[in-house]
Amino acid sequence: MSKVDIAKIFATSFSQATGTISAASYSGLIRFVAIAMVIIAIMWSINHFMGAEEREQEGFLNRLGSRLIRIIIGLCLFILILIVKGN
Repeated sequence: MSKVDIAKIFATSFSQATGTISAASYSGLIRFVAIAMVIIAIMWSINHFMGAEEREQEGFLNRLGSRLIRIIIGLCLFILILIVKGN
């Protein structure tokens, strides 16, 4: 079975499963879910790798929040650059 045959079978299965909805309408949702999962994974890793001493200090949430905001802004700018370069 070649790659072309696999692609045809997938396209046929997708069109049968979704009816009149095109695959392009799902791409935005898939992209959003992927970006959200990356952001959640980065938030978890920052929280996980912070030391116990940092967590016990009073300004823990301020430091965690500022780190997360900087990373999310950086990711949004990176995605924006990719979208602009793609068009």
